[in-house]
Amino acid sequence: MKKALNAIGNIFVTLVLIFAVLITVLVITSTKSEIGVPSLFGYAIMNVESNSMEGDRGFYTGDLIVIRLVDKEEANNLNIGDVITFKRYSNNVSYLETHRIVENVYESVNEREVVDGIRIHNGVRCYATKGDNTPAADFLGVGELDYATPNNIVGVWEGKAIPKLGSAIKFLKSQMGFMVCIVAPLALLFFYELYSFIVTMNEKRKATALAEVAASEEEIRQKAIAEFLAQQQAAQASADTAPAEGPDAEAGKENDGGENHAEQPPKAEEQPAAEVPEDMTPPEKTE
Repeated sequence: MKKALNAIGNIFVTLVLIFAVLITVLVITSTKSEIGVPSLFGYAIMNVESNSMEGDRGFYTGDLIVIRLVDKEEANNLNIGDVITFKRYSNNVSYLETHRIVENVYESVNEREVVDGIRIHNGVRCYATKGDNTPAADFLGVGELDYATPNNIVGVWEGKAIPKLGSAIKFLKSQMGFMVCIVAPLALLFFYELYSFIVTMNEKRKATALAEVAASEEEIRQKAIAEFLAQQQAAQASADTAPAEGPDAEAGKENDGGENHAEQPPKAEEQPAAEVPEDMTPPEKTE
């Protein structure tokens, strides 16, 4: 169970780090990009913020679209029906618009050069654009189209859109989104790693203490065994040097006694006592 939780935690940590790195890359690239949107390897991602292109062939508010960046040469060879992203201006502030190139049916009134529905001005194609969900083309003012030209065209949308992901990216790029989705998970990650480190250190200390106790007990046991063996060896040595007991020992004692007796000097032979005459008193004189 513990290993499974550790594995899940490691996977979560990896996903959070990858997610944080991706968001950081998106923010950095969008900041440094000339068009103001994240771009990488010739492609850029954009959040759809209006419903002007909603429809079967377009995209919806909150979607994330991928556009292919184009240079001026390619931008001068686009056709009616292409969906392009280009710069527009409102109150001297630029923003990006993604609309479809439509046939220019407005310039015939002004008798300007229009070829195959596209106005040509000094060899430069000027595209009339319109949102799929808007009633009219993009105008600057009354009777004046807001042309998309190679100078302000950024890229071409090739039909790639991820539903609702744009809203998520927009939220993540906001201050609140960054705090909630980046800072908070990283803080949780930090505390999780700190907790894991403390738990690991405690387990190591516990294991070290147990190992020391086991080593101490083993040392005491070895000393006890060594002392017991030394006592046994001492007892065995004492038994080997002590005199033997039993019949052999008694016989040995007797032999020792005989040897001691033989070593004693011989006693002088006792002389028989002199016989005293029964009556040695002189006979009394008679008067």
